[in-house]
Amino acid sequence: MKLTLACLLTILLVGFASAADLTGHWPGQAEMTAPDGTQHSIAAYLDLKQEGTTVTGSGGTEQGESLPLEEVLFDGKTLSFKVSGPDGRTYKSALTLISADQLEGKLEFTIEDGTAITAKMTLKRAAAK
Repeated sequence: MKLTLACLLTILLVGFASAADLTGHWPGQAEMTAPDGTQHSIAAYLDLKQEGTTVTGSGGTEQGESLPLEEVLFDGKTLSFKVSGPDGRTYKSALTLISADQLEGKLEFTIEDGTAITAKMTLKRAAAK
């Protein structure tokens, strides 16, 4: 009985992980606190394409150009990647798939004076047109 239940749970969990497809446009917000204590909220987005277990794409903000995602990893639940910005900074992100259409996590980077900044990101997949 326990073996049967364990097998069923494994099949369900593997089915959920393999069913997670990140393809789409994911707009949202990056919220952060600047070194001076001021709060900032910036519109951000990801455009993702998934083929099998491989995820590719680009991302950006309302203020900048779209940049390619690098070193993208997706394990069925967590999406991690980095972006090399035009300002020479490297932005690193780890986002968790909260539901089929919502990603939440963080974006980390270092500003000119060496201060590390962590932004909270929340993205929701836009409805297909």
